[in-house]
Amino acid sequence: MGSFKSLSESSNDSVNCENILLYLDSIDKLLQSWQNIIKKIACEAIPKKPGIQWLTTWSSHLELYLNNYQCSGVWYEEFLTVTKLHTSSTLRLVAYLLLQKTNRF
Repeated sequence: MGSFKSLSESSNDSVNCENILLYLDSIDKLLQSWQNIIKKIACEAIPKKPGIQWLTTWSSHLELYLNNYQCSGVWYEEFLTVTKLHTSSTLRLVAYLLLQKTNRF
C-alpha cells in the first residue's frame, strides 16, 4: 500500500522545486551575462593600428583583459563556498546581485 504525504510535505516539495527552477534560471542569466562581457572584452582588445603583428597584439591584449576579469571574480568563488555551507535562497540572491553589480563596472 502506498504512503501519502502530508499537506505540509507536499507544499515543501513544490516550494523546493520552485526554488530550484528560480536558481537555475538565475544561473542561466548569469552565464549569458558572462558571455556578453567576454564578447565585449574581446572587442575592446582589438588593436587600433593594423599591422604585421596584429593577431599577436590582439591575443596578448585579450589574454591580459581576461586574466584581469578572472582575478576580479575570485571573491565570488569564496562567497559561493560560504553560501554552500548555508543553503539559503536569500544568500544565493545576494550573491547573484553582487555579481551583477560587479560585472557592470
